Amino acid sequence: MLDLDNGTRSQAESFRQISGVTAPMLMQAGRGSYAGARLEDIIVVDQNGTLRYTTNWVEGDHQKILQAVDALLNKHPIITMSLRQLYLGLTIEVGQSRSTTLTIRNVGEASLEITGYTAPEGITMEPTAVSLATNDTRSVEITITPTQPGFISGSLILNHNDENVGILQIPIQDLTVEPGQLPTDPRTDFDRSGTVDFSDFLAFVQLFGSANAAYDLDGSNQVDFADFLIFVQNFGKEIN
Repeated sequence: MLDLDNGTRSQAESFRQISGVTAPMLMQAGRGSYAGARLEDIIVVDQNGTLRYTTNWVEGDHQKILQAVDALLNKHPIITMSLRQLYLGLTIEVGQSRSTTLTIRNVGEASLEITGYTAPEGITMEPTAVSLATNDTRSVEITITPTQPGFISGSLILNHNDENVGILQIPIQDLTVEPGQLPTDPRTDFDRSGTVDFSDFLAFVQLFGSANAAYDLDGSNQVDFADFLIFVQNFGKEIN
């Protein structure tokens, strides 16, 4: 870096703090005609000391000078992603899980911060927050584990610091959640044989109408028709 005329050390230090430049600076270089430099010459270097733009003050494009300086002083992240839509299948059953990978890359000149997300119920992202340096790439896993039947749509929304993008929504392919097969209730295997079978039915019939807690499946203090319906739903199934 060259100070060609009458800059002071405090001005030079202020420039360093604002710009982040770490290259050496030669004070009052113009008095010795260092490297043929003139007072009218303007150069723009980046924070690593690399020459980015040079011109003559009289003949140069002042707008380009300002743009070059602004680009160096106001670096920002730029987010790119591997998916424009999340596809997790067309149907899934309650209790099942399914995942896909989303790859995120930062092609900007400042750190990219993913600070969180929002998504429809049953959809999660792991990890929930990532930090990416320039040209860094990270992958996150998007998982759906529905807890009730119905229809899932909407978007995964990422919270980030790329100001040029704003709200970032990744649409989710419409997905139908089916009831699926409910797990066997182990309480209905009264004889602990591993299967809810005819012997369990006989035992249930014998205690129908009683207050036996082992056969009172709905907790009503009475072995009644509601308990019978629970038993029927599990009849013929093995205990997992």
